[in-house]
Amino acid sequence: GFWLAHNFYGNLADRESVDVDLLIDIKDLEKVKTMMASRGYTPEEAVSKLTNDYIASELCEYNFDKYEGDNRIFHFEFHWRISMSIYQMNINLNDLKTQIIPGAIQHKQLNVFTPSANFLLAVMHHGGKDQFAQLKQVLDIARIISSQQQMDWLWIMQEAKRFHVEHLVYTGVRLAALLTGVGTPEIIKEKVNSGFIKKLAIDRIDIMAAPTEKMYSWQHNFRNWNFQVRSRSSNKLKLRLITYKLRREILPALIPKKLHYLFLNKKIRLGQQDKI
Repeated sequence: GFWLAHNFYGNLADRESVDVDLLIDIKDLEKVKTMMASRGYTPEEAVSKLTNDYIASELCEYNFDKYEGDNRIFHFEFHWRISMSIYQMNINLNDLKTQIIPGAIQHKQLNVFTPSANFLLAVMHHGGKDQFAQLKQVLDIARIISSQQQMDWLWIMQEAKRFHVEHLVYTGVRLAALLTGVGTPEIIKEKVNSGFIKKLAIDRIDIMAAPTEKMYSWQHNFRNWNFQVRSRSSNKLKLRLITYKLRREILPALIPKKLHYLFLNKKIRLGQQDKI
């Protein structure tokens, strides 16, 4: 987020951000834990209770907080993929190695991603993970497109196809065009203007315009999940997402809460493997 603010908004204060997201190689996670602990950060309690194997194979991030008294003042998220493995957005540093370039922020030199990579990662995160549910997510897409920085659309669409997020690219661009007036790149204009993408975009605009009190209703959540399935371009993946929803949310809702412990996977929890 801070790099998007600096590079595409022109000022760190011009883009709302509640945390710092960093992309790492999963093999460096233990080094990250040591580094963050030495600086006074503590891992989120829930993830710290899971086995390393489960974290690496199924999750997408390991998060740290720093507190002053009871107030959280910093939150860092170290990602090795964009979302949980079930969503198959497993793009990693190796996939992006050709998209790393020198950059600078506040006179500090650092390696950053190209605008093309920033665009694709924003689409995956804002659309695939968070379902384009907020206007600020669309604004990021618009800012990147309108920055006039060179975009490699052939690379973007090649990677989008590999991770089954082509529809998310088209929907994000259409939302940006409709809500901000940014131009649509000619190379993808036909797809962006297709009937299917128009329907996905209208659904997202309706969600963004919904009253705040409806944000956590079951209807709102169902529509977000429906978009999450419909916007992915692999039928096999769609089936996996439907099955995951049934197994993780719908079936548990039909079972009394006092029996939920019977369905906990103790294999993924530290110190409980011997109790299975």
